[in-house]
Amino acid sequence: MPRLPLPTGWGEALVPVPALAATARPPERWFNDCMPIYAVTYAYDDRTDLMDQVRPQHRAFLAGLYAAGTLLASGPVSSGTSRGALILVRAESAEGALGLLDADPLAEAGLLADRAAVEWTCVYGPWSD
Repeated sequence: MPRLPLPTGWGEALVPVPALAATARPPERWFNDCMPIYAVTYAYDDRTDLMDQVRPQHRAFLAGLYAAGTLLASGPVSSGTSRGALILVRAESAEGALGLLDADPLAEAGLLADRAAVEWTCVYGPWSD
């Protein structure tokens, strides 16, 4: 492991630093932090029995996006009899945000009546600039 000398006056001790490959790619989270945030809304259809069956795979899919640093937050929303979800993701565009979610098991099972993505700017909170 390469060593970095301490500043003048701190003695002759050396401090180990991690070696970085010249072609090392930044971690996904670092890359994703530079991308805009999109709020994706899902509107669920009425097939609650199938929704209950697919939900564990849907949540596992979202957990993978969260682990990669792409998903910031997600959760169900409801208003009266309509049900859906709000999903915050980092993507290059609204189309890119929806593209990230094309492989969501809910989408693949045809359980989404509608979905949309809009760019969202966080003014206060953990994702504000």
